[in-house]
Amino acid sequence: MSGWQVGTSGCPTCSIPPQTYVIIIDNWSGSQNGYTINFLGTATIIDPTPPPSTTGVTYSCTANTITLTFNEFILCSTVALADYTLTYTPGPTDVSSKLTAAIGSGCVSNRSKSIQFTHDGTMVSGPYTLSIKSTRTLTDVCGNLVNFPGTQSFTYLANLNLTVSPSNTSCTSGSSFTLTASGAPAGETYTLNPGPQSNTTGIFTVSPITTTTYTVSVTYGGCTKTKDITITLVNIAASISPVDPQICSGTTTLTANANINGGACTGCTYLWSTAATTSTISVGAGTYTVTVTSSGGCASNVPSSTVTVSSGGSPGDCMVYYVSPAGGGDGLTKATPTTLAAALTAAECTWSIIKMQVGTYSFTDYVLVKSYVTIEGGYNAAFTTKTSNLSGGVNSTTLRRSNAKDGAGTDTTCTMFRIQSSEDSWRLQDLRIELPGGGSPVITGHAAGSNVDNFGVRLMGAGSTGYNIIRCYIDAGVGSNP
Repeated sequence: MSGWQVGTSGCPTCSIPPQTYVIIIDNWSGSQNGYTINFLGTATIIDPTPPPSTTGVTYSCTANTITLTFNEFILCSTVALADYTLTYTPGPTDVSSKLTAAIGSGCVSNRSKSIQFTHDGTMVSGPYTLSIKSTRTLTDVCGNLVNFPGTQSFTYLANLNLTVSPSNTSCTSGSSFTLTASGAPAGETYTLNPGPQSNTTGIFTVSPITTTTYTVSVTYGGCTKTKDITITLVNIAASISPVDPQICSGTTTLTANANINGGACTGCTYLWSTAATTSTISVGAGTYTVTVTSSGGCASNVPSSTVTVSSGGSPGDCMVYYVSPAGGGDGLTKATPTTLAAALTAAECTWSIIKMQVGTYSFTDYVLVKSYVTIEGGYNAAFTTKTSNLSGGVNSTTLRRSNAKDGAGTDTTCTMFRIQSSEDSWRLQDLRIELPGGGSPVITGHAAGSNVDNFGVRLMGAGSTGYNIIRCYIDAGVGSNP
């Protein structure tokens, strides 16, 4: 019976590990009656192995746990948190209060060879000892108390800290920042990436040119811990719409548009060269600039727009420009039609008529209509006959608007014709307008949540007079779902 012996004293009720025994029967009599084996008696089974002692301590690099291991089985039911002392050896300092629980680890039939302690996560990095007190209750499977003092040493690495000064944002590419890492014992090496940089002080200087996430790492006590911090480069892109417009008289509206790192400029403020602080201003001839500032104090580029007064013409001039879906010409003759955009530029303030062939015209942004211009559709390819058919396709002068937002994505509207405030004496006639979610074939609609509204004709402000919309069909399509 290897590892065990029969004696006259000991622990008669001990529970011992499972064992396998072989009994050899010798000197048998050959009788037909067989034999009887009697296991009854007064013998006791005792455990001669020395009481269990600790063999080592390990701790988790990712969880708040410490594991104490023994050289033989212990009874899980005798594990008690109060039996143990945790000491931070510099000092030394008793930090047992940081231990919050103790249980047998992976107990099977009330037996285990290790105890798992849970701590509160506030342990600092450095050397520790874990000791079993003399008043312990922990026993092996036969009731033997564990050896005293049973002290084990280990080193522990706490979670790291990483701070940045003067702040974690930059308005200017290449600005200098100081990163300070802490949490490891004195003398341990901190490594910073990207870089890389390494030192024992944990203080690093960086100058990011784009938004950058930095990671500091330390290896100690068998574990590697890391900590991340992001320095965000704030880039405010500002623009003015429209750029360098011409007006025939009076005023026009300029709108400042801005985004931060490609997203909405929430909380941004505006300052125009006129001292106005709104995103839009109504102005006459002159050059205007705007500065957009983020809530964090970062300023944008300074775009400008020059408003000029056209020399214009008179109602008697009656200039005519010709437009086809393909364009390509100067628009001055029926044989050399141009694009609608080119014709509108040439027709500004000249009391002009723009004649458009039937066919399909596609647009990815709004068309700006100004004073004293007529846009009239329904003309055949030779501009010799005209129709008021608005059924669509090649039967009509059909203007189809894509689902892109106005102003290259800076607005939450999708418009075909936009008319600034105070525009006078303009006319739309015999045109079919199709917006996203409508048309034939159907134009791709707006994505859910984009909050985009469709407009066939949108007046941007008060003051427009003398205008006419004659025999026009507007398929408004479908705005986006919220």
